[in-house]
Amino acid sequence: MTWGEEFERTPVAVSSPNEKVFLTLTGDSTVDVGFSYGYYDTVSDREMADQLERAVRLLVVERTRLYYAGLSRQVGERVEPGRDMLHRDARTYRERLAEISAEGEAAEGRIRLYGTGLTHFAATIEPGTIASMREEQFAAACRQAGLAFLEDHKRKIAALKFDVYLKPMLEQAGLAL
Repeated sequence: MTWGEEFERTPVAVSSPNEKVFLTLTGDSTVDVGFSYGYYDTVSDREMADQLERAVRLLVVERTRLYYAGLSRQVGERVEPGRDMLHRDARTYRERLAEISAEGEAAEGRIRLYGTGLTHFAATIEPGTIASMREEQFAAACRQAGLAFLEDHKRKIAALKFDVYLKPMLEQAGLAL
């Protein structure tokens, strides 16, 4: 199994700082959401959004750590974010990556996840959402919003890679787009 395949199959699991919300991400296609026993019955929409947002931040940090640890093993030396990208195109890519905004929503827009780059994340839950949904429905809607966010992010990253790396080569070869 290649390092990339291993990375896509390795689950990354975190809990929110209050240890009440649990997220697991496997690759870019599986998101699991859970809550500690009884938490869903007592939490407000605002507090849940806050804990989801915090858990997403921790998930991105842990996934990034896993990515660079695997990459370091593959190349046989320590690779760190930002230090392995010395080429001008790679710097441009990294700078523009930090500006990508993505979002995902579910439950007719009552649950939303937003992100810019890999550092700024937000979650919103419209007032009354938790009271109107069973815990399983809410967890499924959070998974749906998370997957929609990942799809939007992947689409925008693919477009960025095309713009930064492939488009200039095609233009240099005289192939206008």
